[in-house]
Amino acid sequence: MNLRRVFTSLLTALLVLSGCSESLDWREMSPSGWHLLVSMPCRPASQTRRLTVSGRAVDMAMQVCDAGGWTFSIAMLDARDPTLVGDIVTGLRGAVVGNIEGQVIRDDPAEVPGMTPHLSSRRLTLRGHLPDGRATQGQAVWFSRGTQVYQAVVLGGVADEGIADAFAGALKVVP
Repeated sequence: MNLRRVFTSLLTALLVLSGCSESLDWREMSPSGWHLLVSMPCRPASQTRRLTVSGRAVDMAMQVCDAGGWTFSIAMLDARDPTLVGDIVTGLRGAVVGNIEGQVIRDDPAEVPGMTPHLSSRRLTLRGHLPDGRATQGQAVWFSRGTQVYQAVVLGGVADEGIADAFAGALKVVP
């Protein structure tokens, strides 16, 4: 077993168990039809959006909630064609960074257990501004399992990398 994965899992578990903040109530969930296990600190609302990503109209299912000054969202769409995964991930990444007029503070390959390896899979630490002008920061992760493309985003106005790390670090693709 990879020592880095063991350490990351233990650190994530510690952050989740500590709650990172008294206002957060972390719980594991797996949205129906998704091959994903995620920890959310609040009860998410389900949404579906029709959007155009890299010139393609797609339906994106989302789970979104707000807690402790943070917005947590996980989204999934089916590229239907494995050759489109990279373009879709790149389009989603550009949309998130653009929506917050973001500055990428850190750009790493995504490391989600069980994901399909793909060069476009990334984990970014971001800083930017919401449409109302408020400063925001957080993390976003893009990865896939086959043709299912996932996007996990956590944004908040206060500096607490532990919350963002706990959310992004607890993602796991399941069969």
